[in-house]
Parts: sequence; C-alpha cells; structure tokens
Amino acid sequence: MIVKTNLTRGAWEQIMWLFGYYGLETIKKFFPDDYSGLRELPEPVINLWGLLF
Repeated sequence: MIVKTNLTRGAWEQIMWLFGYYGLETIKKFFPDDYSGLRELPEPVINLWGLLF
C-alpha cells in the first residue's frame, strides 16, 4: 500500500525516499500485477510508471 500510494500521490522527495528505501527491484515487483491485472492505480499513473519499468 505504501508503494502504490507514493507512486500515485507522492511528491518528488517521497518518491526518491521510496526508491532509496525499497530499491528499484522491489518496487518493480508491485507494478506488473497492477499494470496487467488489478488496475488499482489510476490510468495516468500506470502510463507514467509503465514507461520507466
């Protein structure tokens, strides 16, 4: 929940903390499930982070 909330509503500082604390590989594990199935994140957020992951 923390990861998805920060990816959706986090300021730049919060997102940088998220990547520093959890790491890119851990955050990547949360994203594909939502990208291809659950769709808990809003569409613009999925599109943005989909470009990066």
